[in-house]
Amino acid sequence: MGMWSPEHKQLSSAVGVAMVGVVLGVVIAFPALALDAWRLEGDVTLSEVEAGWFVSVAQTVSVAGSIIGGYLNDVLGPRRLLLAVLPLLASTWPVLLTCVHNLPLLLTVRVLQGLMCSAATVSVYIYPCEVIEARRRGAVGVLPDTAFSLGFMLTYFLSAILHWSTVILIMPLFFLPCVVVVFLVPESPSWLMQRGRLEEAKAVLQQLRAPDVNVEKEVLGMGPLDECGRSSASVVRQPRLLLPVLASIVLMVLKEATGQIVVVLFVVHIFRKVNVGILPHVSSLLVGSARLVANIACSFLMGRLPRRTLLISASLAASVAIAVLGDYFFRQDSQVWPQWVPLACLSVFVVAYGAGIGPVTCLMATELLPGAVRGLGSGLAGSALNASQFTLTFAATQAGSGFYICLWSYAAGSACLAAFTLLLPETRNKSLRQIEEHWADVSESITGKKWCACLRRGAPEDCEANVKNKTNDGELV
Repeated sequence: MGMWSPEHKQLSSAVGVAMVGVVLGVVIAFPALALDAWRLEGDVTLSEVEAGWFVSVAQTVSVAGSIIGGYLNDVLGPRRLLLAVLPLLASTWPVLLTCVHNLPLLLTVRVLQGLMCSAATVSVYIYPCEVIEARRRGAVGVLPDTAFSLGFMLTYFLSAILHWSTVILIMPLFFLPCVVVVFLVPESPSWLMQRGRLEEAKAVLQQLRAPDVNVEKEVLGMGPLDECGRSSASVVRQPRLLLPVLASIVLMVLKEATGQIVVVLFVVHIFRKVNVGILPHVSSLLVGSARLVANIACSFLMGRLPRRTLLISASLAASVAIAVLGDYFFRQDSQVWPQWVPLACLSVFVVAYGAGIGPVTCLMATELLPGAVRGLGSGLAGSALNASQFTLTFAATQAGSGFYICLWSYAAGSACLAAFTLLLPETRNKSLRQIEEHWADVSESITGKKWCACLRRGAPEDCEANVKNKTNDGELV
């Protein structure tokens, strides 16, 4: 095969868009860099309440930003949405540098960054899932979360070697290659099919699939499912759409209930409160490195373990680690635990999160959603995620000496995630159509209404002929 074979184009398109998460990760983690530098150097003075808003305001507006992003993803397509958002997001960094001493303007810029970052995040997770083949979806599906981890790691690294103002100045340069890559990739064939653009979807798949792949069969499998003899109704009126959307939302809320966002934003602060014998920035880099390595390892684990097994195991390990860390802070004055415990617990936690919780929940939350509501569902799940992040980060800034209570609540959240995973269907080695049919079967058992695989909505004569007309691998006959 030549260098630019269809499979190479497929992988380069999915990986290229997934790596946009690197710059989005820097946007999310920037307060961790800025606040620590401002406290040490006295460049910018913020009260505890003001610092809390600076850290959490982006998550606050991301509640709305994710829903807007989900809607725009369905209207514009993931590629065009990213091309619209990324240049605007890059332009906010020079503005940020000019208003660090003006709190209202500073928070306004963070509001804009939060809105655009959350809108772009929807497409970063959806696009790789929709263009990649089922057999590769596990390995490639972990890349968006890996990219965010790399962005967090990049933030910690830059804070250790550069002045915070220099970091702001060079950030637009990181966005340029992202815009170029997104410009060169094709639009999602699944999105094109959902919009009724059959020939364009076929043309894209022919670019991205090997010659022996039945493109006609795959593209038909991307068509919408409907209740027999009826046009598509609202999400609320169709259990086959409502159930996976609710499952995706709960999955994202429980992912954040593990407390990962607090670890990302407060890792340097945590190490400043305890004496582990290592400089705080070095400890932060070690923890960030552990998460990044775990993300990479997850791409191999995804191909060898069922999604649910991996997620449950990682959630239980995280629960134990964060519970021990909470007990360390609770008994810190009595010195019951040795000094290395915080570093060990955080390392175990980030490995469990990076090797399982983060990548698997994000991938499954996208896989579970039917094509007709994948953008909207991802937006709603992202909205719930950001609402959870705001609650957790703001609570952490106000916890003070009771920080151990927050840590114990994260341990409980991790345990709840493991329990909820038992209720979800396994998605490994299943096509998106098969997963969608699972929810349709569940819906049929609840409502008694049959479903069908139609290429044209609102065409009863076509629907009746297609009821349950599918092969064992979930594709249309």
